[in-house]
Amino acid sequence: EEITSLEPFGRGFEEPVFFGEWRVRVVRAIGDGTHLKLTLERGSDSYDAVWFGAKEAAAQVPIREGQSVRVAYTVESNVFRGTHRLQLLIKAVEM
Repeated sequence: EEITSLEPFGRGFEEPVFFGEWRVRVVRAIGDGTHLKLTLERGSDSYDAVWFGAKEAAAQVPIREGQSVRVAYTVESNVFRGTHRLQLLIKAVEM
């Protein structure tokens, strides 16, 4: 909510990008197969994440469960059935 209060973002006032090390708990392809849905954890914190354009449709998944990765991401509020959860939108991954 604090980040949303800073909007609108755009040219010259880009959305904040965060960086951190996470362990991949769950990874699965979604949509047309080029996007990934992940669950990332660090300590006792666990968050859903989406990585758009993570791979070519026929290519292998570039990340595996249990792997530690460094991730650049933005955050958004994901609302599902009236429940708000923080979701990470992955911009880049370093393995």
